[in-house]
Amino acid sequence: GAVKTAPASSTAPTSFVLTVGSTDYTVNVAADTATLNNAWIRTSLGNIAVGHTVRVYGAVSSTTVDATVVRDVSL
Repeated sequence: GAVKTAPASSTAPTSFVLTVGSTDYTVNVAADTATLNNAWIRTSLGNIAVGHTVRVYGAVSSTTVDATVVRDVSL
């Protein structure tokens, strides 16, 4: 999906909003969530920006995702 609002903080725990199709999802990022770039290398949560394409892996409940992995394919 596309990042609609950047993470509120560059350190976890934090959250951001991701738009997939016409649905907005709140992505919760915990201290143990892996943040990766396109090459699957760890990157800073602070590098995620509005408009970036992001893949999120984790448990989904309605429009909330508790992320275990956040991969920014725009990096």
